[in-house]
Amino acid sequence: MTSPVLVMPGQRRLHFTSESDGRHPTILVTDLAATGARMLVLETDESILDVDRRTLYRAVRTHDCQEALEYRHFRAHEELLLVIPDAIAWCWQRGGQWKKRVRELVTDIRVV
Repeated sequence: MTSPVLVMPGQRRLHFTSESDGRHPTILVTDLAATGARMLVLETDESILDVDRRTLYRAVRTHDCQEALEYRHFRAHEELLLVIPDAIAWCWQRGGQWKKRVRELVTDIRVV
């Protein structure tokens, strides 16, 4: 099984700030290009915004999806749906009853 759960051993959650440049495209664009996704929305983190943009620019070209995949940065209060993956990730990493509650929402798991 493969998945949006890309948390490395020892990590509590996935966040671009703590990921290497090499992992950024693996986490996002590879899966999105394969599924034909049209939009990627990321939570804005001003401290890494330029790195995100450079990484995504290269990745969409590597996967030849620059015409199809649009990516945008929003603050959490600007795109309320950003709370959903945060909540699912929190429940998953918390384990126990919390993980059981979101298990149906996690369709794939990728061991990295």
